Amino acid sequence: MFVVRLLVLASLPVTDLVIGFLVSKNFRTRHCGDEFCWSLLIIAANAALTWAVLYFALFLLAIAAARVPSILLRGPLALLLTLLAATLLIQCAFTWSLGLTSGFLPSTDIVVFLIDNLARIPQHLLQTAPAMTLGIIFTTLLFSFAVTKLFFGPARRMNQPRGASLIFAALMAAALGAYLSAPYAAAKFSAIAFNKMLLVRLDPSHADYVVDRALEKTFVTRPPSAPIGKADGDHPVIVILVESLRRDLIEMAPTPIPFLKSLAEGDGIFFDKAYATASHSNYADVAFWYSRYPMRSLNLQHYPTDAGYRGTSIFKLMKEHGYTTGYISSQNELWGKMINWLNVPAEVDYFYHSENFEGDTWYHKADRKGIGQLIRMGIATAGKIEDSQTLKIAARWIEGLGNKRRFFLGMNLQNTHFSYVIPPGGARPYQPSEIESGALYYLWPAALKSVVRNRYLNAVHNLDRELSAFAATLKARNLWDEALVVIVGDSGEAFHEHGFGNHSGPMYDEVMRTFVMVKPPKNSTLPRDTFQDAVSHLDITATIPGILGMPVPASFQGRPLFQPGGRRPVFMHSNALVKQNGLVQWPWKLLKTYYPFEKTELYNLNHDPGETRNLATLESANAARLSSQLDLWINRHLLYYSAPEFYSRYNPPK
Repeated sequence: MFVVRLLVLASLPVTDLVIGFLVSKNFRTRHCGDEFCWSLLIIAANAALTWAVLYFALFLLAIAAARVPSILLRGPLALLLTLLAATLLIQCAFTWSLGLTSGFLPSTDIVVFLIDNLARIPQHLLQTAPAMTLGIIFTTLLFSFAVTKLFFGPARRMNQPRGASLIFAALMAAALGAYLSAPYAAAKFSAIAFNKMLLVRLDPSHADYVVDRALEKTFVTRPPSAPIGKADGDHPVIVILVESLRRDLIEMAPTPIPFLKSLAEGDGIFFDKAYATASHSNYADVAFWYSRYPMRSLNLQHYPTDAGYRGTSIFKLMKEHGYTTGYISSQNELWGKMINWLNVPAEVDYFYHSENFEGDTWYHKADRKGIGQLIRMGIATAGKIEDSQTLKIAARWIEGLGNKRRFFLGMNLQNTHFSYVIPPGGARPYQPSEIESGALYYLWPAALKSVVRNRYLNAVHNLDRELSAFAATLKARNLWDEALVVIVGDSGEAFHEHGFGNHSGPMYDEVMRTFVMVKPPKNSTLPRDTFQDAVSHLDITATIPGILGMPVPASFQGRPLFQPGGRRPVFMHSNALVKQNGLVQWPWKLLKTYYPFEKTELYNLNHDPGETRNLATLESANAARLSSQLDLWINRHLLYYSAPEFYSRYNPPK
C-alpha cells in the first residue's frame, strides 16, 4: 500500500514537469540553443520543491484533522484538504491546456483576471456549457478527495509531527530562496517557470533597476502648485478622440475624409508624424487625457480611484481656469476601468457614456473579449453609441450652456472600431464591404483584407460627414471661428500589412501613426501648416494649454509643441495581445517585444515606411543606442511608480 500511495503522489509532479518540459520546447531553443539549459534545470528543481511544499502542507493539515476529536470538525478539515487539492489540479490543468494550445503559459495579467472574476467565471461556464462544467468539477473533486485520502493513513500513525513541521519549514525556505535567486534573471523566459504557483514576470532583469537608487537622481522635484491665471481670451475648446483613425487617410485619392482633409490643409495644423502611446484604447485614451505615458508597470494596469500618481487631467486644468467641462463618449468607459479616471465629478461637470444612453447600442457579438465579454459577464449593460447620436448629445449639451465661450468638451467616437458601423442612411462608396459574420477582431484572415478595409473606409467616410455636420452646427451658433478644435485618432488600424488586423497588437506605423489635426482660434498667430517633427499624443494634449496661454501642469509628460524645447524621442508601450515597448527617433524606430516571444526590430522610416526590413543586426550600433534609451525610459518609470516616496515628491519622468 505504501508503494502504491507513493507512486500515485509522485505521478502528479512528474506529469507536471514532463508536460511543462514539452511546452517549453520553443523557449529552450530560443534561449539556450543546442547548449544544456542549466537555468531550466534549476527552475524545474524549484518546481519540484514547490510540489514538496504543497504535499507537506496537505500532510500537516491531515495530521491536524486526524487529531481533532470531534467528527464535526474533522469533516470541514477534510473538505478543506479536498478543495486545496482540487485548486492545485485545476490550476495545473489550466496551465497545461494554455501552454499546449497557445504556446505560452499564464502571465500575471491572466492570473489577476482570473482572481478578479472568481465569481463570474464559474457562472459564465455554467451558462454556456453546464454539463461539461459540472462533469469537470465533480471529477476533479472526486479525484482530489481520493488524493487527500492518501495522506490520512500516515497522518493517523504520526506520533510526533514536529519532524514533519521542521521539514515543511525547511522546504518552504528552500522554495522561497529558489524563487528569489538569480536563475529567473538568467533564464530570461519567465513565462516558462515550471512552478505554476509563481506569478510570471515579463522580464525579471528589470527588477535590478527598480532598486537602483541612482535613477532617483534623474527625477525633478515637484514644485509648489503654480498660481492659476486666466486664459488668453474666451475660446471654446473641443477635443475629439476618434477610434482607429489612420494617418494615411489624408493621402488617399480620392480621400474618404474630404472634410477633415480640407480642415487640416486650410484652417488647421496637420501633424504628419503623430504617434499614439499604445496600440490599445484602454491605455492610449487615458494617456491622452492625462498627458501621461501608460508605462507604470510591466503588468497590465487599470485605473484605481485612489491612485496617488493619477496626476492632472486636461479636464481638471480647464476646470481650474474657469471652464465648464464635459466628457461625452460613444464607448462604454467601464472597459479597462477607464471610467475611474474619466468620471471625476470634481473635474468633469458633465459625464456621458454608453451606459447613460437609453437607445440601442452596438458591439461585435462574435468577439470573445472586449466590451462584449463585460456584457456577457454582467459587468456592463451597453455597447457603443452610434456616433451621429453622440454628436447630437454633444450639440444639445453645448446649447444648454450658459457661457458658450468658455467650455471644454472632450469626446470619444467609435463608429470606426471593428466591425465598423455605418449610420442609418449612410453612404457605402467602397465595395465590396460586407464582412462575414464569423470574422473576429484581430484574427480575421488576410483573404478578407480588401472587404474589411472597404468597410472601414465606409465607416470613416460617414464619420467625416457627421463631423462636417457638427462643425456646421457650431458655425451656425457663431462658435466655430473662436473655437480651438483638436481631432486625434486614438490609434490607427491594420489590414494585414504585418500579418494581423485591427490594433491592440504590435506597434507598427499603420497602428501607431494616426491622424492628428489642430484648428486654432481664428485670431491665433500660429502658422497653418504641416508639423513635420515626430510627436507623441501626449505633446498634443500639452499643446492645448500652450495655445490658450495657460501653464502646462507639471504632471504632463508631453511638451507644448509651439514653444522652445527641442526634439525628443517618442516612446510607446503596449500590454495587450503583445507586450512591447518602442521609441521613434526619426527616422529610426525601435520595437522590443517581450511576449509572446522576444524580438528586437529596427526600421529606417525614411527608406522603409512599410517597416519590412528589420535592421537590428545590420545597424547594431544604432539598435544598441536606441535600446539603451528605451531601457532607461522603462526603468525610470518603473522606479517612479514603485512607491509613494517617488510619485509624491517628483514630477513623472519626461
